[in-house]
Amino acid sequence: MNLGEASIVLRHRPALEVVDLTLRFVRSVAPKQVLFLCGIVLLPLWIGLVALRAVEIPWALLWCAGVVAVRIAEIPFTVLYGHLLFERDVTLKVVFLQSVRVLGRVLVGFAIYAVLMVLSVVLIFGPLFIGANYFFLPEVLILEKAGPFRAFKRSHQFLAGRSGTGMEGLMFRTGLMLAFIVLAETLGQSLVRDVLAVHVELEDLWGSGGSPLALFGLLVFVPYGAAHRFLAYTNERTRQDGWDIQIAFLNLASRGEHRSRRDARHAA
Repeated sequence: MNLGEASIVLRHRPALEVVDLTLRFVRSVAPKQVLFLCGIVLLPLWIGLVALRAVEIPWALLWCAGVVAVRIAEIPFTVLYGHLLFERDVTLKVVFLQSVRVLGRVLVGFAIYAVLMVLSVVLIFGPLFIGANYFFLPEVLILEKAGPFRAFKRSHQFLAGRSGTGMEGLMFRTGLMLAFIVLAETLGQSLVRDVLAVHVELEDLWGSGGSPLALFGLLVFVPYGAAHRFLAYTNERTRQDGWDIQIAFLNLASRGEHRSRRDARHAA
């Protein structure tokens, strides 16, 4: 891993700057790969969720299924972003192969996480505690390739004494997810009814508890949500492992080498 070839500047950033960087990262680093992944992974998921609603599955169950689908759908996006941080090009074949390899341990890790979340409901702030302390669990499972049980220990140690960072990330992630859902619902309903003037009965998020447009917003959040948590993880690794300091020393060494070569040419 050559830190000097990272696709973003590796330095410690405030939380709001990470949110802003996320949009620029998704839009500029590999928009084509992200769009292809959306078409291959997210579109079938959306069609499947809409089909479940067509057979009158309750919205409460659909939203639960949607949240689970989001966590699983983020796997190939996280793999892609992990490659794109230090590589210019990566094929989707490589992304899918690595996603399949880590799928088993990620599912086990997510299942344990879900059990912990359910058990923590007995405490008022239990889910917030679990969500904050294991916020980077997917990155540890996917990118660090840790086993499920070791991943819980590693992700907890990763934020030891800094649970506020996990809480901050959890709040931003939840807020962004809700914003995507509401925005897709509002803009979608306006587009269908006012702009296109299509007279079709669509369920409404506020009246029915959900709609195909709201589900679309939930799934569109996946590439952005995965990128936000990945960049927050990278930001924390930069702070803990001193990546920015290492890059500074690499730059100094490079300048020194360049200066030595220049002096040697002048001496010759």
